[in-house]
Amino acid sequence: MRQIYVAICIGFIIIIGNTLGELGRSNFDSTGQIFKNRISPLYFLDTSSSFYHIYSIKGDFPNLAIRKVGHFFFYGFIAILLFRVGKRKSLLLNGILSVLLTICVGILDEVYQYFLIGRSGRLLDILIDAAGCFTFLLFYLLSRLLVRHRDRSAVPLESKGGT
Repeated sequence: MRQIYVAICIGFIIIIGNTLGELGRSNFDSTGQIFKNRISPLYFLDTSSSFYHIYSIKGDFPNLAIRKVGHFFFYGFIAILLFRVGKRKSLLLNGILSVLLTICVGILDEVYQYFLIGRSGRLLDILIDAAGCFTFLLFYLLSRLLVRHRDRSAVPLESKGGT
């Protein structure tokens, strides 16, 4: 249950961060001007919408690459945080819940960006978020297993017997 609360808090932090980022980027007098006027609930079903577009590498590629690597790392850290907050009874269940919650936060982030004038939610970003989530959690779990295996195979000096 703690994982769900933490995921909700992270979601709110992302929404506030996106809104403040858009406020800082735009020149306007009211917050009503950062949100799109016409919004279609069919946006995610329309395959010609920007949600399904791949980024162009023309133009500002270094900035784009840095932002996408940021997505990868940020959601990887979220997955580890949610895993560490979870109960320790079942590592598999804890891992699955961490992955699902992290991906839900990523989807929330991209859906919210659709409502902002200067942003657009993208399926590719959700996939990058999920890749970061899976990669970081996998490396985290593997490192824990290696440390646990190393600790079990180490034999204390006192138990070797002898003199």
